[in-house]
Amino acid sequence: MTALNSEHDVRVIIHYGVCKLISNIEEESYSPDAIGGMSIDVYEYFPAGIYGNKNGYVVLSENKLIENPIGSIYVFNYVKIKIFDDEKVRIIARYLDAETFEEVMDESFYTVINSG
Repeated sequence: MTALNSEHDVRVIIHYGVCKLISNIEEESYSPDAIGGMSIDVYEYFPAGIYGNKNGYVVLSENKLIENPIGSIYVFNYVKIKIFDDEKVRIIARYLDAETFEEVMDESFYTVINSG
């Protein structure tokens, strides 16, 4: 929070291969050995108890048009990251068809921040 509330540029780097993957509501035995990153331009912080939540958290998201790595259509790549004050992290990744906005992929990853 100190870095986010300062004038520093802050980035998130995600090593998906060390995260637990839930795809289409089923836990997968592996996560792709991919890496993603994004700058944090906009975020919201919700302290513990504000909405009955046990832990405080920071939430941020980004949406970019990309070429689907599987197939040749363009998709919107939506990523939402929720970082809790107990260092747990949930990452939601969705691909939406660029023309129909139909969901092409929906995955959730779970990890902890500062895991080394």
